[in-house]
Amino acid sequence: MDAEMQNSLLFRKKDDALLCYNGKEGLNEYVIPDGTKVLTDGAFLGCGQLEKIYIPASVTLIGRDTFGWYSYEDVKIEPLLCIEKESYAREYVEEMNYDNWEYANKNDWLTENE
Repeated sequence: MDAEMQNSLLFRKKDDALLCYNGKEGLNEYVIPDGTKVLTDGAFLGCGQLEKIYIPASVTLIGRDTFGWYSYEDVKIEPLLCIEKESYAREYVEEMNYDNWEYANKNDWLTENE
């Protein structure tokens, strides 16, 4: 597999795919790096501490089970997805009936994680 760790991410360069987020404990928001094109199934598996994830317009494919996880009591927890208006992520939230999302302006996003 043509993948490498970049900060907290396992990233596949050939198609700019985020394979796995291995975030820092205590971090509750994350900005997906601009230029990322694919978010694979399970990319955020086990990241229940994340309350908000910012998705750049560069993302053109999101796996079905990329977001959402279950607590120990089998309660589904979904992070707030912050998306740009003209983006594939907008199509994704509609297709998946994902209720926990809002529009975000990239200028308002956190920069410490990029």
